[in-house]
Amino acid sequence: MEILNHQDRPLRILKIEPSADYFTPVLRTVHEGEEYQLTVKLEPNAPVGRHEELVSVRTDDAASPELRVSVNLLVKTDVYVNPKRVDFSEVSLAQLRRDPSLSDLVSMTFMVKKRAGTLTISSITSDLDALTIRRDPQGTSGSFQVVVKLVPAMLHPGELRGTIRIHTSDPAFPEFLAPVSASIR
Repeated sequence: MEILNHQDRPLRILKIEPSADYFTPVLRTVHEGEEYQLTVKLEPNAPVGRHEELVSVRTDDAASPELRVSVNLLVKTDVYVNPKRVDFSEVSLAQLRRDPSLSDLVSMTFMVKKRAGTLTISSITSDLDALTIRRDPQGTSGSFQVVVKLVPAMLHPGELRGTIRIHTSDPAFPEFLAPVSASIR
C-alpha cells in the first residue's frame, strides 16, 4: 500500500504497529516526507485461514495523528490445492460431438503447492471415467500444475459429479480430495 502526503509540509511517520503478532508491517520510504510504501510480512506462526487485521500508522500530523490500515490476509496450509474444486459448469455435448477440436477447451487447471520445500505426488485418481488427468512436472517439486479434461466419448447428458483423489508424500497432508462437477447438456 502507498501512503502519499498531499500537504505542503512533510509528513513524518513516527511508528507502525500491527494488531496481531503473526505479521510484521514493513515501511519503506520512497520520498522522505511525501511517499511511503507499507507492506506486511507473515511470520511462520501465522494461523491458517482468512484474517482481517489492522496496522496503526502514527504520524506527526495533528489533523491525522493515526491512520488505520486494513490488512486482509489469507494463510494457506503448508500444502494446498488451488482452486479446491473442478467445476466445468455447463457443457454442450452436441457441440463437442460436432466439433471434436472443442474438447481441448473443456479443461480445468488447478495447482498443488507446498509453501516451503518440495513433495511428490504419488498418485492422482478419479472415480469418473470421463476425465483425463495430467500433472506437470512428474517427480518432486514445490508446485504442480494439474490439467483435467473431459473425454467427450465418455460423457452422457445429466449431472456429472465425482472426486479427484491426490496422494502426496507429505506426512501432514497425505491426501486431498477435489470435487468435480459439470452439467452435461
